[in-house]
Amino acid sequence: MNKLLVLGIGLVLLAGPAAGQGMPTAEEIDKAIEQAIEQLPTVTAEAEEAAGKLGVTITHKDLPTDPVEMVTRMPNLPPQVAQNTGMIKSYLPQAMPYLAKHLEMIGQLTTEHPLKLGSTTIPAGDYDFGLVMVKGEYQPEALVIKGEKLAKPVYVQLQTKKTPDTFPNLKLKLQAKGDKVWVLLGWGQTISKSASLQVKK
Repeated sequence: MNKLLVLGIGLVLLAGPAAGQGMPTAEEIDKAIEQAIEQLPTVTAEAEEAAGKLGVTITHKDLPTDPVEMVTRMPNLPPQVAQNTGMIKSYLPQAMPYLAKHLEMIGQLTTEHPLKLGSTTIPAGDYDFGLVMVKGEYQPEALVIKGEKLAKPVYVQLQTKKTPDTFPNLKLKLQAKGDKVWVLLGWGQTISKSASLQVKK
């Protein structure tokens, strides 16, 4: 097999001991994706004035919405691999489970008041915030909120539709009406609206 194909997906982080010795291990791929996401800049989600008054904010990594672009952010990726889009695409299925894992923790949600989603209450505080991806795809299907104050992760479903606009990077916007707040999410050529959360002042 061509050595570049062995290095493939850029998961050639292989500054480690396995460098040049074949396919990177699952642990090396996992770590490379984690580092690639950690190195992205952090941005604050846009918030309408009404949402700001409800005391909810989100900060998140400035994620590329093209999985090939995300993979090229891997550390120690040889230039000849980073510049070969076809090669990277061929290895995306191997990377996708690890991308999905780490995209579930890409930022922080802070709320000054308890939030209600159905029968679930999210106490005031700071929480890990992330995206749940469609299985095997680089497309969000839900938001996830995790934290010590929660017995289990809270999943907030997204309603998604195509848009003529293109979002090269994740775009989040908080909107609100009355005591309800929700998230608009721009991703590639789709736009999603989350289920609403009730703010309990």
